[in-house]
Amino acid sequence: MKRFDSFSAFGAGRGDFTLIKALKSPDRRGETLDRGLIALRSAEGTYLSWRLLSSDPRDISFNIYREDENGVHRINEVPISSTTDLLDRSAQDKGECRYILKVERGTYGLIKIAAYDGDLNMVWYFEASGEHSGYRGQGAHGLAVADTDEDGMDELIIGSAVIDHDGRPIWCTGLGHPDVMYVADIDPERPGLEIFYGIEPRHERNAVCLVDARTGRSSGDMTALRSMSTARVWWEI
Repeated sequence: MKRFDSFSAFGAGRGDFTLIKALKSPDRRGETLDRGLIALRSAEGTYLSWRLLSSDPRDISFNIYREDENGVHRINEVPISSTTDLLDRSAQDKGECRYILKVERGTYGLIKIAAYDGDLNMVWYFEASGEHSGYRGQGAHGLAVADTDEDGMDELIIGSAVIDHDGRPIWCTGLGHPDVMYVADIDPERPGLEIFYGIEPRHERNAVCLVDARTGRSSGDMTALRSMSTARVWWEI
C-alpha cells in the first residue's frame, strides 16, 4: 500500500488546493542541506554561523579555520560543542563590502525593477516591455531570492519569471501571476532547486506545476488543472 503525503496552501482569497504525492517508501524525506556557513562582518569582528544537521551525532563539536596569506589557522581555542556560531574578533577587514538595493513594482501588468548602490546610484534597470514584454503580468505578491543558476549570486524570482543578479532576464514561463510560490529542493531525486507554483489565471495545463529553478521547464507530467481556485494533483515517482 502506498503512503501519501499531503499539504494545503491558501491563495489570497482564491480558495485552496491540496497536493498529494505518492512515495515509494514510508521513509520520511528531508531537504538536502549542507552546513550553510555564513560570515557577517561587524565592528566587533566577523560573525560565523552554520547549520546543525539532523544526521549529526549528539556529541558533535566543530573547529573553525581561516585561510590567509600566511596559511590555514584554527581560530577557536577549544572545539565548539554548545552552539553553531562564533565571533571571530581577530579577522581583519581587507576589502569593501558592497550593498545593493533592489526595488520592484508591478504584478499583473508592467513590471519594473531597479538596483541601486550604497549611494543610491542606479546600477541596473529592467522593464517588462519591448523585447521583454513577455515578462508582463508574471509577478507574484512578493519576491523570492535563490541561487537558481549556481553561480554564487542570488537571482530574483519575481513570480513566474527569474531575473539574474545583474538585471538580465533568465526565463519566464508565461503562465501569469502565481498566487502560491515556493522555492526549495523539493524533489530530492533531481539536482538543483525547484519552484512550486499555483497560478491564478486559468490554463489547460499547469495551473499548478513544479518547474526547474534553473531553466523554468516543467520537471514532471502533472494532471491538467485549469485554475488555482480548487485543485488536486496526483503523480508518482
